[in-house]
Amino acid sequence: MRACALLLTALLLSGCSERERSNPLDPLNPDTRGAPTGFKAVTNRDTARLSWDPMDVSGLEGYTLERSVAGGSMDPLASVSPEVTRYLDSQLTFDTPYSYTVLAVTQYGESQPAKRDTVVPGPHNFWVADFSRGMVRRVTYDGGHVLAERHFFISPEALAYQAGEGQLWVADYFERAVYRLDLELQDVVRLTLSGRPIELAIDTAAQALYILETDPDDIVVVSLEGNRLETVAVPFEVDIDGALAFDAVSNSLWLSPGEQGGLYRRELAPGGAWVLASAGPPGRRVDIDPVSGGCWMATDSGIVRLDAAGNRDAILPELQVWDVSVNPVSGDCYFVGQSRVNGRWQAGRIFGWPNAQAEVVVDGIYETLVRIQALPGPGATGFLVEQQSAGRTLRFDSAGNLMGRLDGYAFPLEFALE
Repeated sequence: MRACALLLTALLLSGCSERERSNPLDPLNPDTRGAPTGFKAVTNRDTARLSWDPMDVSGLEGYTLERSVAGGSMDPLASVSPEVTRYLDSQLTFDTPYSYTVLAVTQYGESQPAKRDTVVPGPHNFWVADFSRGMVRRVTYDGGHVLAERHFFISPEALAYQAGEGQLWVADYFERAVYRLDLELQDVVRLTLSGRPIELAIDTAAQALYILETDPDDIVVVSLEGNRLETVAVPFEVDIDGALAFDAVSNSLWLSPGEQGGLYRRELAPGGAWVLASAGPPGRRVDIDPVSGGCWMATDSGIVRLDAAGNRDAILPELQVWDVSVNPVSGDCYFVGQSRVNGRWQAGRIFGWPNAQAEVVVDGIYETLVRIQALPGPGATGFLVEQQSAGRTLRFDSAGNLMGRLDGYAFPLEFALE
């Protein structure tokens, strides 16, 4: 029926074969394929924002939007006037796939549908910083769409999201600066530093931001409004691979200096001093267990788990671990790395602490998985990973099924959860 209507539309609007092919609603038009162009759907929490390119077509009466829920049939969603090219679909159900398309309606009939775009709404978004491209993106829950993007950084090295305030902190290494941005990535505060910032950690209770910097090696403490509070000396060398995390349970900072190895802890109570919590190989990444306290550290020889009392456990020693990320609701530790036994790249989680059990969720399907961000929630949750060799991010559900991906990245990346 649509094909017949479009043929009639093409004949009426063109009158010759050359003009027929220039008609955007001609199914044989090589640019449009007879459908509206530029259609996309982007989710934010329980809404989906639909948009498409305007059309200059004689007899255009409007557009019809269609939607499919959880793989069902495409059904009419709404009709809009010809000057409208945006639509907001709200009250969506989290973790449910929604597919959308749009059709142009003329006095002669309906066009071909635009290529479908599928989204999965959810309660969180991701922040991704690309050091080499000087870019920061706000990425949708499903990992397949960009909500906002900014390219004017020099070297965004670290991110920290200020929950409840809608503010993102970005550390720019070569700029020697830290920025506080809103959800559209516009500047709110800019802090100029004497050193090069390499890591950020937020203490929500104290309303403080800890900035680990090198050259010189110290920690600058500022309020979440951007006012400097103090500087904490670091009595050992820190390099760009250093990692910092704040432990609210023990009110302390955990610090991995980088290539020199070791892991240090400093209580923030008066008189607190740096204590070597664990000697050994360099820790690539550190993340805190906000449920039980203590931290998880990624190393070339597995994952190290430490608590404030000095207890130490080594897990997955056969795995060269590149990154760890803790689910803040359950305390489970998610990881990515490469097996030193068979060379397979893996992503998985460790649950049931202190009776730790490791579960590999993605095994050998993708190479060079070097960064991970776990989603919060009870039980097993999904996660976002960086695939370094492909310059992309991959979003998996809790069972390891690919939900979405985004290309166009360089290396290395940093993640934060919104």
